[in-house]
Amino acid sequence: MASLRRWIAGSLSLCMLMGASAIWAHHSGANFDRNQQYLFKGTVRKVIWSNPHVWIYLDVVKANGRTELWGFELQGGTNMLRRAGWKPTDVKAGDKVTLQAAIDRTGTRIGAMETVQTPDGRTLSAWPKGPGAPPGFAEPKKPIEYK
Repeated sequence: MASLRRWIAGSLSLCMLMGASAIWAHHSGANFDRNQQYLFKGTVRKVIWSNPHVWIYLDVVKANGRTELWGFELQGGTNMLRRAGWKPTDVKAGDKVTLQAAIDRTGTRIGAMETVQTPDGRTLSAWPKGPGAPPGFAEPKKPIEYK
């Protein structure tokens, strides 16, 4: 009987440890160069409004006429975005937007969004302001227009 209890306790401990490892698997935002911000103008292809991060996919037309698809991660989850004033319908496919973001250091076409200007002229932040806002997000850097 004691060995059965030890086996059950060991199995439960193992299950808890396996679940805890998922927490550590979450990535940081260190792959984004927050020292340089870019301004992207384009048409929203798709928005994925889900946790752990919302994504906005944007078709960006470059100066040479070529279109590039960029993915922008909003570092906060859906609850944080709601606290920052967002609604899931604020940005949707087909919208023409201007988006400010730090881009990935490896050259892939992804970025960490800071702000987005919606078609009706509102500017939404990726983070709530004030206490609890992550450092470096309260004052976005002056962006360079992406061409």
